[in-house]
Amino acid sequence: PCFETAKAFLDLIKGDGEGVRFRILGGGPARNLYGTVEEGWPQLEAANRAGANIYFTVAEATGTTATSVTALHWLWADFDTKDSYRTLFGSEPNSERDGFESEWAQAEAETQRRAGALSELMTPTLLVASGNGLHLYWRMEPIVGDAIGSGETFMQGLALKFGADPAVSDRARIL
Repeated sequence: PCFETAKAFLDLIKGDGEGVRFRILGGGPARNLYGTVEEGWPQLEAANRAGANIYFTVAEATGTTATSVTALHWLWADFDTKDSYRTLFGSEPNSERDGFESEWAQAEAETQRRAGALSELMTPTLLVASGNGLHLYWRMEPIVGDAIGSGETFMQGLALKFGADPAVSDRARIL
């Protein structure tokens, strides 16, 4: 893990010096952490080295639930290679099976094709290789109050149209 890269990314997403709600999964019990990257870095780095995955809440929120979201500054789409694999081959990925590497390469290409089709329609502000696929982010003027639901609906529509994961469209999502 690289502190400078993490800080630059999260400063862009959340604002320079703003607090971030992190979710640490794996490498021990699941846990939440709130603070700046600087404040949380020792714990985040230790958890990552222990095998944990680190996620963050994209939306502005006071907690971890949908009702705690106070604003959306970004829209996002999550394209997972495992989802492309299921679509192409009708089964779960199994790296122990003969021919898996070739099939996985086809699934990666399909993931890139789907994300590329959406990127042609709406050029993303950020494109992130997540390790399991691609995350696309679009910066926008903040939406607040009841309009936040419209943001969720829009993200769900994009996901369904372009083959992203529709479950990742909820306002309190961690990515």
